[in-house]
Amino acid sequence: MSLQTYSQYVSSGFEWLGDIPAHWALKRLKYACTVVPSNVDKKSRDGEVAVRLCNYTDVYYSEQILANVNFMPATATAGQIERLTLQAGDTLITKDSETAADIAIAAYVPQSLPGVVCGYHLAVVRPGVEQDGLFIKRLFDSHYLKSYFEVSARGLTRFGLPQYALDNVAVAFPTLAEQRAIAFFLNRETGKIDELIAQQEKLLKLLAEKRQATISKAVTHGLDHKVSTKLSEHDFVGSIPSHWCIYPIKAVATINDESLPEDTEPDFELSYVDIGNVSLNRGIEGTEVLNFAEAPSRARRIARHGDVIISTVRTYLKAIAPIVNPPSNLIVSTGFAVIRPKQNLSSAFAKYAMQSAAFIDEIISKSTGVSYPAINASDLGRMALPIPPLDEQAAISAFLDNTTKALDALIKIQNRANHLLKERRTALISAAVTGKIDVRDYVDDEAPAMNAAPIA
Repeated sequence: MSLQTYSQYVSSGFEWLGDIPAHWALKRLKYACTVVPSNVDKKSRDGEVAVRLCNYTDVYYSEQILANVNFMPATATAGQIERLTLQAGDTLITKDSETAADIAIAAYVPQSLPGVVCGYHLAVVRPGVEQDGLFIKRLFDSHYLKSYFEVSARGLTRFGLPQYALDNVAVAFPTLAEQRAIAFFLNRETGKIDELIAQQEKLLKLLAEKRQATISKAVTHGLDHKVSTKLSEHDFVGSIPSHWCIYPIKAVATINDESLPEDTEPDFELSYVDIGNVSLNRGIEGTEVLNFAEAPSRARRIARHGDVIISTVRTYLKAIAPIVNPPSNLIVSTGFAVIRPKQNLSSAFAKYAMQSAAFIDEIISKSTGVSYPAINASDLGRMALPIPPLDEQAAISAFLDNTTKALDALIKIQNRANHLLKERRTALISAAVTGKIDVRDYVDDEAPAMNAAPIA
């Protein structure tokens, strides 16, 4: 689709916004919308009114907030209910997060939800009478606002968006009718892109499942399908080859051998890995270079080549990764257990054994806590691993190296395609809501006139 531009532009006066259509009006967000940060937490208190709470995760993982969400029960004051009950056309945004990139993630409220209140770590952006709610939501999806809020966020180990930055961000607004036309156009076009993304993600899920199944079968049954088997004493392990042994992790590996001492030199430079930097299929995806004095207190565990790191907090994230040729200053969060294999367990086999579906499911099942499930190092050390002889460990590892390499290449291609689709989606939204393209000729008479038009 080749989209035209507007006939006349003027400077916005803001480098990050650039030129805007001449007939658009530049306003601070607070003059176009009511911006209300929430102070309603998850606690229920006597004397307050029972409500349902829209939480951070409800917003973070959703494009829109619908009545079928399993909202958390809580209580709120009369004033909080008046200010923060969800209304049609509202946009909810994350105002606090663990990373600056996760600030101002937005979800749209297409229909009023009586009794549902915006929860803590979120803010309500409510459009004025001359603004379209869905256009506001698309503004928060744009690269322009995402970049602005990422830079504006404050914090070191946790980030928050100052109310001043949110209130005073400069936004270019077309007329209400044109806002609705842009919102309708984006609803239609992003819907097409979202269908392609969904297809890519379905394929990625199938590839990941095949990878996981291949690993799980090899590390619990070996490569010889004709070998005799025996039933292990551990339900999650099941049957294993008769000549294999079952050991607790602590018998075949050490746990958390080394940590940085508290008297480490303040200017010692470390390459830090937090739980958010690790994924099951891609391993360590990034590190942060910090001086010891500036690093969070959880940046303490030393990891070396051949170790396996396993997240012991938020275990549902499945943040498990082998350590391969790390820099000498690699430090991981205390939210990881650092597993270091002993002589009867090869590092090559250990990394696969601890990525098997049965092992991961057992970690999750043994975790305690609802919102922040965790397992302690002692319980992890008692978990069982099926261990073949060393020569068989080597053969299984070599087989899985080759098999996962091929699958990982396919996954990488699909991830790249998915990334490009998402970039295209954000670029289209950004161009439309900042007036870099004129979409009015691409919107027909079916464009909705209501402020609360739902996202497709």
